[in-house]
Amino acid sequence: MKNVLLLSIVSVISLATANSYAGEHLFLHNNDTITLAAPGEDIVEFSYYSISGRSRVDVTCAGAGSGTKIFKKEDGWKEGVCHGGMATLAIRETGTNQPSKDSAGDIPGDSDVVIRFDDNYSESITRGHADDSQKGKKCPVCGKTLSY
Repeated sequence: MKNVLLLSIVSVISLATANSYAGEHLFLHNNDTITLAAPGEDIVEFSYYSISGRSRVDVTCAGAGSGTKIFKKEDGWKEGVCHGGMATLAIRETGTNQPSKDSAGDIPGDSDVVIRFDDNYSESITRGHADDSQKGKKCPVCGKTLSY
């Protein structure tokens, strides 16, 4: 009986974890942008991860939560939350492997980012494109393997 109960609990936890962030896209280019919407919900949750040494994502929320996120590969997966039922995430980089600055802060030279989100959200890549097919290949800017 204990084994059945334990197996049931593990199964439920596994399902909850597996469904948490079922959507995933790899973005490699400056201004690649995805909008996530959660119809009927106030909160949009997502995770982001840098494959590059440093990355930047500009987050625009319909409600609270907007800001510039600068993070490193060593930071691991970072969590993001937007209120207002919608989040727009834009990758920022110079694309030359040389960093720069703008009014919002540092712009990394190369900013390869993975975005994960709930598969119940509607998604729209509003600028640029996802590079999901490049997973496991070399980055054209820095030469690192795009793995996560």
